[in-house]
Amino acid sequence: MRAETRFLLSACALALLLVVGACDARTATRLSTRVPTGLPSSQVTQPETRVPQTPIPPSETSARPTASPTVETSVALQPGEGRIIFEADPDGDYKPDIFILDSQGVRPLTRNDGTFHNYDPAWSADGQRIAFVSSREHGSNIYLMNADGTGEQKLTDLRWGAYMPSWSPDGTHIAFSGRGLKEYTDQFEIYVINMDGSRLVTLTSSFEDEENPTWSPDGGKIAFSSPEGICVMNADGSDRRVVVANGKWRYMAPAWSPDGHWLAFTADNKLIYRASADGGEVTLLMERHISLPEPPSWSPDGRKIAFSDGEFIYVLDIQGGSTLKLVKGENPDWHE
Repeated sequence: MRAETRFLLSACALALLLVVGACDARTATRLSTRVPTGLPSSQVTQPETRVPQTPIPPSETSARPTASPTVETSVALQPGEGRIIFEADPDGDYKPDIFILDSQGVRPLTRNDGTFHNYDPAWSADGQRIAFVSSREHGSNIYLMNADGTGEQKLTDLRWGAYMPSWSPDGTHIAFSGRGLKEYTDQFEIYVINMDGSRLVTLTSSFEDEENPTWSPDGGKIAFSSPEGICVMNADGSDRRVVVANGKWRYMAPAWSPDGHWLAFTADNKLIYRASADGGEVTLLMERHISLPEPPSWSPDGRKIAFSDGEFIYVLDIQGGSTLKLVKGENPDWHE
């Protein structure tokens, strides 16, 4: 009996070790790769490069879960207030997807299988397409899809990743932040690529992060954040200048107002500010702390700003100063 007991105890211990090892292996694979959130010496234009826009294989789409996730919603937008796209993680597994909020409520636009992230959504100027970042294969790159979530296509194929896309007003280019084209660097730079995946151009070259590009409504300029503060340059990378210099706080993540007169932005104190796009006095818009480095997003009429505090998305009435909780999520982008 003693021998049988020792045998049974040994078998149970071995089984327990195998279960613990399997759990550790699964835990090690569940890594969150959410990427952050720099002075240029020259504009560097890469040789003509074409990245084929690759449709997502039907087999991959059909393999994704079909059940619609539930996102906590406090209030829907009113008819005529437009549409907000955002990222959310309703499953709580640090694998966000892209959702849309309008007068009908919330709907998912992408579905991951639990092994990658979909995030950083951005509307095209005409509201017909959406750019977003996905880590579904070999690091994070920019993908495109229709406004209803169909027709996914891969735009960039950069080894070290592409993030924070921003459409040109005419819909022919996308500016984004990335780390090194040929070799890995710690610094983020600003790039522009054609919508067919060709002509990848480097607009900045720095020893520190330069990121969060955003096109002016007229398409002539790009604002971005750098170690100097909020900067503006021509769309070809020329005539770079600081319009809001860092001081007590480091300013970042700018967003143009629809009329092109203002830039709203955040700071490392997690508050929202506004300044003239030509530079000038910095005005505090709201004292609620927000997540970083997400840019605020203007309403189509320029009277409100959507933002996230890291958990929920809110709307700020600029003139009245009131805020309204909308939905659980981050990185909102508002369009009519």
